[in-house]
This record gives sequence, structure tokens and C-alpha cells, in this order.
Amino acid sequence: PDVVHASLAVGTFDLRLPALLARHDLPLIVTLHVSFASGINPGTVVSAGSYAMYRKVLAAASGVIAFGPEHRGWLKRFASVDETKVHEIPNGVNAVRFCPGPSEWRQGVEEGLVVGYIGRRVPEKNLDELCRGFLAAELDDARLVVVGQGSSDPSLARKFGRESSITLLGPISDRAEVADLMRGLDVFVLPSFIEGMSLSLLEAMASGVVPVATDVGEHHSLVDGCGVLIKPSRIAEQIARALQELAAHPERRETLGAAARARARRRGWDRTTDAIVDVYRGVVR
Repeated sequence: PDVVHASLAVGTFDLRLPALLARHDLPLIVTLHVSFASGINPGTVVSAGSYAMYRKVLAAASGVIAFGPEHRGWLKRFASVDETKVHEIPNGVNAVRFCPGPSEWRQGVEEGLVVGYIGRRVPEKNLDELCRGFLAAELDDARLVVVGQGSSDPSLARKFGRESSITLLGPISDRAEVADLMRGLDVFVLPSFIEGMSLSLLEAMASGVVPVATDVGEHHSLVDGCGVLIKPSRIAEQIARALQELAAHPERRETLGAAARARARRRGWDRTTDAIVDVYRGVVR
């Protein structure tokens, strides 16, 4: 190869990459996929430690890709990354597969408003708060669909499995089925207390679905102006208010959904790929 692009999470082998590549005189590009958020909570403390752990790897890289301005700030603050090496390139989305249109799945849903979440069902996603907020909204003709699997499954089933207006679905492996379900939603809620740049959130936006998300990770740059941003505290209350407002004003849902689709299209795979290839060309010797 002419260049190595490492997408890193947390692993000890990653720390050996600079020495390994130096033997072959290969430039290294790094994207650090570790979630982050402002404020102090258990997740941010762990994330700060992870960024610090990768300090030497990032220092040895010829280029570092950040999802956006918040991610750039974390890389500088906790990993001491030289800003001149940072390239802001948002995650890309398949805006052809994920697009507005008829949904076969939605035909089997009786309710007029469908709220959804698709992704890992783990504690940092705050899905208890999502379910509580949905129920607190007391919407007459609405359903919440929570799709995925994870360590939060037993708790969610115990607390909300008998709620007639909440459906807990297992993971869907077929991406075409995911796209069909996604375009059948009216509102997509991502209540994480820590995040990077969520692919599910991008896919919802590309599908013309109104995004409601906590202001963590790169959610602000993604959702501001085309969805609803909520603070990562008292989340259930904010979700309830947002859903009541969106349920009462379908024209606002239509406007935000169209704006979300337009923004996601600017983050399509073609543009993301071109931007990353430009980074490669800039470091190849």
C-alpha cells in the first residue's frame, strides 16, 4: 500500500502501529472512533483517558480525521494533536439507499405518529429515558419502536415490555429492511449521553425523518437547524416536550424532515470518499 488508514477504537495493538509502519516507510492516517461529550459523566472520563492513550499514535500520524469541530477540540485537548494535521470530514451516509419514500413496514403500523430508535441497546444510549419520555408525552395516536440488541435488553423488557404503545424489536441484519423501516418513522430519537457522529442518526436524516438528539459528540453540527437538540440531562422531560410539539405540528415535521434530508445529502458517501482520498494524496510520498 501507499498509505495506511487506521480507524481506531480501543485496542492495545493499535499502539504498535507507528513502529510497524515506520519499518516500511508508510504514512499513517488515523480516525479515532471514541465517543465524546462536554461536561462530566462516567463516559467522558473514560473517553478522555482513551484519547490520552492514543497520544503517541496520533502524534506519529501524517494526518488525523475529525468528524467535526467538537471532535477536533477533543483531539487537541485530550490527545495534544497538532491542529495542522487535522482534517474535518464528517461520517458519510448512503443517501441513495436511505431516502424518503413509501415504507412497506409502515403499512402494518396503525398509529399516526411513529417514533423510533435503531442501534445498540446499551446504557450509554439512555433508552430508559427515551421510553419514559415517550410515555410521559401521553400521545393519543403514537407508537415507539426500539430496534437493536445489547446489555440493556433485560432492563428494557422488564420495565417497558408490557407497554402497548412500545415495540421492542431485535436487530435487523438486512440493510434494505433497515432502510425500509427507517423511512417509515416520523421521528428518530437518539438520547445518548456520549456519542461520536452516529451513523443511525445520519441514516434517519437521509430518510427525511425528523431527528431529536442530545447535544453530545458531533450532534450539534449535524442536527442544529434541522431537528431538535436536547441537553444531556433531564432527558425524558425534554423528549416528552419535543414529541408533544412535533405531534401537534405536522407541518413542522415536514419542514424539519426536508431540511434533515438536505443536510445528510451533503454528507453522502461520494463527498466523504473524495475528501478522504484527497487526504491520502496529500501525504503519499
